[in-house]
Amino acid sequence: MGLGKTLTMIALILAQKCTEKEKEKKLDLWMSKQGSIDTCSHGTLIVCPASLIHHWKKEVEKYVKHGKLKVYLYHGPNRIKNASILSQNEIVITTYSILAKEIPVQKEEVDVAKDCLVQDKSLPFCPLACIRWARIILDEAHNIKNPKVQASIAACKLRATARWAVTGTPIQNNLLDMYSLLKFLRCSPFDEFKVWKSQVDNNTRKGGERLIILTKSLLLRRTKDQLDSSGKPLISLPQRCVQVHRLKLSEDEQSVYDVLFKRSRSTLQSFLKHQETLHTGYSGDNSLTMGAQQFKMGQQDSSVKMVKDRFPGSTTIHILSLLLRLRQCCCHLSLLKVALDQANMNSEGISLSMEEQLSALTLSEPESSDPLSMVKLFGTAFGADLFEMTKQSTKISHLLEELKGI
Repeated sequence: MGLGKTLTMIALILAQKCTEKEKEKKLDLWMSKQGSIDTCSHGTLIVCPASLIHHWKKEVEKYVKHGKLKVYLYHGPNRIKNASILSQNEIVITTYSILAKEIPVQKEEVDVAKDCLVQDKSLPFCPLACIRWARIILDEAHNIKNPKVQASIAACKLRATARWAVTGTPIQNNLLDMYSLLKFLRCSPFDEFKVWKSQVDNNTRKGGERLIILTKSLLLRRTKDQLDSSGKPLISLPQRCVQVHRLKLSEDEQSVYDVLFKRSRSTLQSFLKHQETLHTGYSGDNSLTMGAQQFKMGQQDSSVKMVKDRFPGSTTIHILSLLLRLRQCCCHLSLLKVALDQANMNSEGISLSMEEQLSALTLSEPESSDPLSMVKLFGTAFGADLFEMTKQSTKISHLLEELKGI
């Protein structure tokens, strides 16, 4: 979002509209070679999520002179289903759901291993499929990343002289997501599933090299250091300035950090010893889990639980958890308070009933002799006020000083 993809595509449509006559000759020649009697359009079909159809129309109205481009929203129950009328628009905007609904998928086409070839006779009646577009733009193209879904197969059946897959979402799951985009773009021969699996998605070095070549050939990126034809930057951005402020923790913050660091170091040493003993089949006491539980990073932590379920016996995540606590300690001690509350209650053996907790509520400051005003971190007592959000940390104090100087 906000990367200028929509505006770039609108600019492309306008730029090629200036050479429309020459483009029409080339398109008519291409159509004659195909021998098709389908409706020919010099417009652009834009397929996007339902939440973005009005955004596209507003962007055209905002940046394009009134009457320059004729836009039609192919959406809603009263949409025009006449191919001849639709082909007269320069921009037709529709959604993935409508595309999937109006272009049924045959049973044999669901199998990703079988190529879905576009043939005139195989297409069911659909105004969008009956038109040969000058250009098709898939906005948020990652919506077709699964080649088995109906929207993906329907998008591949659409016919056009030019195809664009626009997205700001990277490949997340596996290379099959990339195959879906290549299939829509008609990047032959890699739009055939068997060729894709044997030549690219085969977990080999050669396959990786082919993927890099494909990406460099097809991917269009605009970086901030790129220059236009006149040698000027595409967009003038202020120079980024990074200033590092090295601060010294207060005495109390340093004390908490030292205790936590000492415990983390001993935990790491125990972990390394534990790994060595795995070869002999004897692991002894593992203080790593104990250290993690002190900061509620045991079974109660969702990330730890996920890793433990996936990798039984894994304790490496606890090391990362302790590193996180060290970072939190440097930021603000209140970030440790959630972890300390339960640990402190358990270590002190305090178990209050609901009535006792309600009766203990007060708006006044606790007395210094009150045990609840102190918390223990690995046996070392600290004032509970250090871990309150209202406590001004070293970072916050320095930030306020910088703001006052502006």
